[in-house]
Amino acid sequence: MKKESILDEEAYIYRHNDNEDEGDKWKRMSRKQKWAYFNDYYRNKLIGVVILVAVIVLLVYSMLKPKPDVVVSIAVLNDYWNNEKVEELTKEIGKYLELEEGKQEIWIDDTYFLKETGIGNEIANTQRLVARFATGDINVVIAERPTFEEYVKNGTFLKISELLDDVNLYRDKIVSDGYGISLDGTNFLKEVQSYQKESVLGVLANADNEDYKYLSKIIKYILQKS
Repeated sequence: MKKESILDEEAYIYRHNDNEDEGDKWKRMSRKQKWAYFNDYYRNKLIGVVILVAVIVLLVYSMLKPKPDVVVSIAVLNDYWNNEKVEELTKEIGKYLELEEGKQEIWIDDTYFLKETGIGNEIANTQRLVARFATGDINVVIAERPTFEEYVKNGTFLKISELLDDVNLYRDKIVSDGYGISLDGTNFLKEVQSYQKESVLGVLANADNEDYKYLSKIIKYILQKS
């Protein structure tokens, strides 16, 4: 008796009536025929379903996963910092503050260019900055001194003496009527490759009390890099 080839077995699948019950068709097939039938009709569909389910699971997980608490959010005004250096600095500060990985983090955002650059986004940046001031999404500002002192006039910042217990140790760095700390000549600015001649750091007056311990530590960290 002639032995059926694989091609013959696979061809057998298609010789049956398309209206035949799927269960009956499956029972009639040999193991090889079932495998060939599965590959032809179900494999790609199954792979597609698995991929779709995986994508849905990842989307749901990303939406439901608790977001890290931003304990320090630094807005850098009118300055461009080196992105790689900023990433390194963010990690370094996180370790210094002993933040819980995945639960706490710091942000450094140097996209707030408020001067006319020809790009035409200075008004939008100013509006975004003020809005984030109001919502408390920013608690530290670093800006060149003239811009910083404009915000001092509006009551934006907290007195440094209200934040640091040992403020006298840094009195030679305190500027802008006691609301700012000069970063002029600090290694901190050199590391991020700032091009401002004199930048001043200030803490928002509406910062959360629970964040003050982090804010005072980060100021000391920056000054220690002088």
